Amino acid sequence: MATLFTLRRIVVLVVGTALLVGLSLGAALAGEKFVIKFPTVHGDPKSLFNQGANKVGEVLTKKFPGRIEFQHYPASQLGNEREILEGLRIGTIEMTTSGVAGIAEPLFDIIDMPFLFRDRHHVYTVLDGPIGKEILEKNRDQRLVALGFWENGWRHITNNKRSINSPADIRGLKQRVVEHKIYLATMKALGANAIPIPYGELYTSLKTGVVDGQDNPLINIWTAKFFEVQKYLTLSGHVYSNNVVFLSRKFWDQLPADIQAGMREAVAEGAVHIRKESIKADKELVAKLQAAGMVVNEIKDREPFVEATKSVYDQFADIFPPDLIKRIRDTKSNTYPYVE
Repeated sequence: MATLFTLRRIVVLVVGTALLVGLSLGAALAGEKFVIKFPTVHGDPKSLFNQGANKVGEVLTKKFPGRIEFQHYPASQLGNEREILEGLRIGTIEMTTSGVAGIAEPLFDIIDMPFLFRDRHHVYTVLDGPIGKEILEKNRDQRLVALGFWENGWRHITNNKRSINSPADIRGLKQRVVEHKIYLATMKALGANAIPIPYGELYTSLKTGVVDGQDNPLINIWTAKFFEVQKYLTLSGHVYSNNVVFLSRKFWDQLPADIQAGMREAVAEGAVHIRKESIKADKELVAKLQAAGMVVNEIKDREPFVEATKSVYDQFADIFPPDLIKRIRDTKSNTYPYVE
């Protein structure tokens, strides 16, 4: 009996000690401070992704006072987009928003296919719904966690040679493209000489004539002051451009469940903030860019451009399943109150 009693005491002590240790560790973890470095490649504080980064920081520091130290590094301070992603992979950087997400998971690039979406209601319904979740969860790069999509906006073409009214007007232009295959294929299909150049080097490349033009959403054309080195703006809206928000897997796995949930909420709040700012910018910036000296025209007949870029879908049919393209195109749009 004494032996049994002693064993019971030992079990009680062991269990009690384990519970105390668990509670102590949980308390320590709950009180641990996490540093989040969030670099972006855009320099202007008003650029969408800088605003999104700051919104994430604002939400997290308010939601978890004393537990989050948020550090935003704009203007390529921690490298270009590829270098930043590598920092996330090895754990020296915690978080970013990336326009070259396809190097982590090729399926992410499906959003950038030319003339895929009808309008913003259509885009947001797809990205916020089952298809968007499905695409994010397909991420094959196990060193990165994909948390959401952030709007870059409808891409429009600028150049220093002429107004663009048909694909023939693009033929032969040296056009800078984002460093991934969809943009390269799209501009080539339209007849341009497509040249990949990092965003941080683009202004100088336009100024010195390394390239004739580029394509970007209006807010980037404005905040990066491309109007200073570009004459013609064509409202083509040929691609809905987005970024994927990534966290380092190494960092993510250290976070307690409440902060992980808070990170998802912060990214979602950042997405809505960016969308509203992007919509506002599109309404205001055409007049501002004209006043700054740009010659602005809008493509009146989009069908030749749609026809010219059909080859891009054929080229990537093995990466972007035609049935998924069809599901995206067939998605019935919800109505978003902030979309006018």
